[in-house]
Amino acid sequence: MPRSYSFDHFQVPAAEPRSRSLRRQDKQHLADSRHALPEQDGGIHYGKSHAQTEEILKARALAPPPPPRKEPEVAAPRAEPEKVATTPRINRNTTPIGALPATDELPPRGRFQDLMDEATRQLEALQSGIGDVSKAAVRLASLPLEVVRLAARRLRLVHG
Repeated sequence: MPRSYSFDHFQVPAAEPRSRSLRRQDKQHLADSRHALPEQDGGIHYGKSHAQTEEILKARALAPPPPPRKEPEVAAPRAEPEKVATTPRINRNTTPIGALPATDELPPRGRFQDLMDEATRQLEALQSGIGDVSKAAVRLASLPLEVVRLAARRLRLVHG
């Protein structure tokens, strides 16, 4: 909704300058009101509980120190009747909760042959890896020469 009036901040009259003495009076009045001394108000009041605490502390300061307390004698510990250690009974004929039932399978035979096959596969993987590493090393060594060739070819095209 459009305003029914126009506002131009350049046409607002500036505040009238106050004299230095009036500003000083205002500051003095503010300082006086902030720093009123407690004695003028009748002193600082902490309340009844604080007053009682002060009275207790003063009474303790004036009272003679109490006589040293004797350490209570510690009686020898009584012998407790021996407890009989009980162990839970375990029935060896049952399977634990969640366990799969036992099977009557025999362990696999020819375990040595399986191990030799696995060793052969790992050796072939290692040889293949060594071949890949050697190919990568040759390619890496040839890259700087290829960069030089490409740069020379571009220079020939530009100047040629």
